[in-house]
Amino acid sequence: MWLRMKGFGSESRESGVRSKGLKIPRNTYKAVLEIYVSFHGNDEFWYSNPLDSYIRMNNLTTGRGHGAYREVFATIDGSFVGSVIPFPIIFTGGINPLFWEPVVAIGAFNVPSYDFDLTPFLGLVLDCKTHLFGLGVADSIPFWLVDANLHLWLSHGSSAINAQSVHTHTPSLSIKRSSVFDQLDGSFKIRAKRTS
Repeated sequence: MWLRMKGFGSESRESGVRSKGLKIPRNTYKAVLEIYVSFHGNDEFWYSNPLDSYIRMNNLTTGRGHGAYREVFATIDGSFVGSVIPFPIIFTGGINPLFWEPVVAIGAFNVPSYDFDLTPFLGLVLDCKTHLFGLGVADSIPFWLVDANLHLWLSHGSSAINAQSVHTHTPSLSIKRSSVFDQLDGSFKIRAKRTS
């Protein structure tokens, strides 16, 4: 069984979580959230975005910023359940429009999806109630298209599965940015950490 979770889209920062209410069947014994992301606008080349301090210091008029770190994450009822750093994709014609046809980047026609195993969290959702499944992109700039499929494995030999979460912890994201530059020349360093 799979459920299509349409209507997601993150616009900015970790507060930009979009959620959808779902009721999970009681006989579910495995759950995997398959997430798709596509980045556009000022975040199309997020992996090369400069730091905000660099933009301000050099009086640049670009809308690109926040540095070169993005993290796609999932939540259940507002609690963090997993995250991934997306694979940078250069779409055809990206960076250099002269590369439109002859050279295509890896993944340009086959954007990867990301699987989050939600099986350890079944104890939170197998109670016949509606739960909010959320998706977001940490530290992003509009706009990212985020969508998902929820794959469920159902036990046909049982009407209900007993599941219990032993321990849950909602980690916070820590991002440290440092830079050294003189006018337009310099270097940037970003260190991000999330423990779950």
